[in-house]
Amino acid sequence: MRIKKFFNNNRKQILILFLFFSFILLISPVFAEESLTLPDPLNHRDIPTLVTDIIKYVLRMVGVLALAMFIYGGVIWMTSGGSEKIL
Repeated sequence: MRIKKFFNNNRKQILILFLFFSFILLISPVFAEESLTLPDPLNHRDIPTLVTDIIKYVLRMVGVLALAMFIYGGVIWMTSGGSEKIL
Protein backbone atom coordinates (compact mmCIF):
# COMPACT_ATOMS: atom_id res chain seq x y z
CA MET A 1 0.00 0.00 0.00
CA ARG A 2 2.80 2.43 0.86
CA ILE A 3 4.59 1.68 -2.39
CA LYS A 4 1.48 2.47 -4.41
CA LYS A 5 1.12 5.80 -2.59
CA PHE A 6 4.77 6.58 -3.19
CA PHE A 7 4.52 5.91 -6.92
CA ASN A 8 1.23 7.77 -7.25
CA ASN A 9 2.55 10.83 -5.39
CA ASN A 10 5.96 10.91 -7.07
CA ARG A 11 5.09 9.76 -10.59
CA LYS A 12 6.44 12.92 -12.22
CA GLN A 13 9.78 12.82 -10.38
CA ILE A 14 10.24 9.12 -11.16
CA LEU A 15 9.54 9.72 -14.85
CA ILE A 16 12.04 12.60 -14.95
CA LEU A 17 14.73 10.48 -13.24
CA PHE A 18 14.05 7.59 -15.60
CA LEU A 19 14.36 9.83 -18.66
CA PHE A 20 17.51 11.46 -17.31
CA PHE A 21 19.28 8.15 -16.68
CA SER A 22 18.08 6.78 -20.02
CA PHE A 23 19.55 9.82 -21.73
CA ILE A 24 22.85 9.33 -19.89
CA LEU A 25 22.96 5.67 -20.93
CA LEU A 26 22.19 6.55 -24.53
CA ILE A 27 24.77 9.32 -24.79
CA SER A 28 27.60 7.59 -22.88
CA PRO A 29 28.77 5.42 -25.84
CA VAL A 30 29.54 8.63 -27.74
CA PHE A 31 32.23 9.50 -25.20
CA ALA A 32 33.35 5.91 -24.57
CA GLU A 33 35.62 5.66 -27.63
CA GLU A 34 38.31 7.80 -26.00
CA SER A 35 38.17 6.02 -22.67
CA LEU A 36 38.36 2.44 -23.97
CA THR A 37 42.14 2.31 -23.57
CA LEU A 38 42.93 1.96 -19.89
CA PRO A 39 46.43 2.56 -18.56
CA ASP A 40 48.39 -0.53 -17.59
CA PRO A 41 48.40 -0.64 -13.76
CA LEU A 42 51.40 -3.00 -13.73
CA ASN A 43 53.52 -0.79 -16.03
CA HIS A 44 54.32 -3.77 -18.26
CA ARG A 45 55.58 -5.86 -15.33
CA ASP A 46 54.59 -9.39 -14.49
CA ILE A 47 53.02 -10.37 -11.16
CA PRO A 48 56.16 -11.90 -9.52
CA THR A 49 58.14 -8.71 -10.23
CA LEU A 50 55.34 -6.59 -8.77
CA VAL A 51 55.18 -8.74 -5.61
CA THR A 52 58.98 -8.54 -5.29
CA ASP A 53 58.85 -4.73 -5.56
CA ILE A 54 56.14 -4.54 -2.89
CA ILE A 55 58.11 -6.78 -0.53
CA LYS A 56 61.25 -4.69 -1.08
CA TYR A 57 59.34 -1.49 -0.30
CA VAL A 58 57.83 -2.94 2.89
CA LEU A 59 61.20 -4.25 4.08
CA ARG A 60 62.77 -0.85 3.39
CA MET A 61 60.14 0.85 5.56
CA VAL A 62 60.59 -1.73 8.34
CA GLY A 63 64.35 -1.18 8.18
CA VAL A 64 63.97 2.58 8.48
CA LEU A 65 61.62 2.17 11.46
CA ALA A 66 64.00 -0.31 13.13
CA LEU A 67 66.94 2.08 12.67
CA ALA A 68 64.90 4.94 14.15
CA MET A 69 63.96 2.78 17.16
CA PHE A 70 67.60 1.75 17.70
CA ILE A 71 68.71 5.39 17.60
CA TYR A 72 65.89 6.43 19.95
CA GLY A 73 66.71 3.62 22.39
CA GLY A 74 70.41 4.50 22.29
CA VAL A 75 69.74 8.16 23.00
CA ILE A 76 67.44 7.28 25.92
CA TRP A 77 70.00 4.82 27.30
CA MET A 78 72.90 7.27 26.99
CA THR A 79 70.98 10.17 28.57
CA SER A 80 69.45 8.16 31.44
CA GLY A 81 72.48 8.74 33.65
CA GLY A 82 72.19 5.27 35.22
CA SER A 83 68.59 5.77 36.31
CA GLU A 84 66.31 2.79 35.74
CA LYS A 85 63.20 4.96 35.57
CA ILE A 86 61.44 4.64 32.21
CA LEU A 87 60.08 7.79 30.57
